[in-house]
Amino acid sequence: MQKYSIPGKEGMTVLDALVEVQRRLDPT
Repeated sequence: MQKYSIPGKEGMTVLDALVEVQRRLDPT
């Protein structure tokens, strides 16, 4: 999953950020 051509750590951070945003949009 290297679409942003960034280190693994940054990639995880980006993924975490997206997950957090989705969770905020859908607080189930």
